[in-house]
Amino acid sequence: MNGMLARIESSFHQMREFVANASHELRTPIAIIRATAEVALLEGELSPRSSSEALHRILREAERDSALLEDMLRIARIDSAGPIDQSRWQPVDLGASLALACSDIRPLAESRRLTVRLSPSRNPCLIEGDEEQLHRLWLILLDNACKYTLPGGAITAGVIAKADGQFAAFVKDNGIGIAPEHRDRIFERFYRVDKARSRSLGGSGLGLAIAHHIVKAHDAAFQLESEPGKGSRFSIAFPRAACSTTPAIPAASTTIFR
Repeated sequence: MNGMLARIESSFHQMREFVANASHELRTPIAIIRATAEVALLEGELSPRSSSEALHRILREAERDSALLEDMLRIARIDSAGPIDQSRWQPVDLGASLALACSDIRPLAESRRLTVRLSPSRNPCLIEGDEEQLHRLWLILLDNACKYTLPGGAITAGVIAKADGQFAAFVKDNGIGIAPEHRDRIFERFYRVDKARSRSLGGSGLGLAIAHHIVKAHDAAFQLESEPGKGSRFSIAFPRAACSTTPAIPAASTTIFR
């Protein structure tokens, strides 16, 4: 009984914390939109340049709120979901799925003067999975790499067939990296390593939490290797894979999230 009450209390605490964080995140863009509109009204007739700047600022904040609301809805669906529905699952070629995501993210990367490279696999790497959710997973990781890699940097993605019969997809960058004290918390909702940088680039603080759910739903596991100032590598190991024999991934010191 005590254990059940403790779990219920913990759930309510998490819910209250989520609502408080969500309210704070939503309040900031709305405040900027309101302040921009009020200033524009007080100044009366604006010059074309001032009017354009005000409208663009309002549009940016509206887009930021929309993205946050979409992520919050995804989190809500995750929380309310029952057993994993595998009825939509089908064979997915991880290499082709990752290549499509790299193509989708490339315009954003180029706008920030970043290079996106794809490391092709020798053979098709097929797993049973949700193609749409896997595509979202790659986009979250690639977008995260874009946010925390400085101009002139590089992002590399690929799939490797390991000798133990698993497939490992990875996204790595040579960006600012993640300090050890943050690595165990980056998959928490609304947790940000650099709050100012994340918000200025449009981060909701929910992307990696959603990514973690997608990985767990596919019975896979995250591996994180990172060093401040040198970059990060996120790897996802898929145990369902049946693959041909290729060189295994070299052993490394990693943080594993399941």
